Amino acid sequence: MKYNIHIYGLIGSIIGLIHTFFRMFEATLLTFLTMENWSLTKYILIYLPFGLCIAGIVIGLLFLFFQRFLKPFIFFIILSAVNAAFLSFESLYRLIFDVLPNGYFYMFISDFFWCFLTISPMIYFIIICISIKSLYNNYKKTQK
Repeated sequence: MKYNIHIYGLIGSIIGLIHTFFRMFEATLLTFLTMENWSLTKYILIYLPFGLCIAGIVIGLLFLFFQRFLKPFIFFIILSAVNAAFLSFESLYRLIFDVLPNGYFYMFISDFFWCFLTISPMIYFIIICISIKSLYNNYKKTQK
């Protein structure tokens, strides 16, 4: 198999991990959450995407270096695509219903933090989809 397929998946997972760090940074700095609901929210907002990104990176590296673990790699790359789709919808929702109506659009354009927080899940999703498509094409070529 070509290495660029796995490198696309790793780059996508790393972008997803960076996005998760930005979300964690945002959630700890902003005080919109109370202490009562923070314990449940941190699992949904931080730990679940963080764990999926780390698992995708680890399995991708194992597959890249040892050329084994194809089924776990495909499983985690598909989970990573679902995670990327969720993060993309969530960031678009926040952009449409939080940033634009409240007049924060200038801050959104000028501030790298907000811009990256909105755009990175879409980049993550596109790169993961390229990796899945390349894996599928490569699998079809090897079956012939």
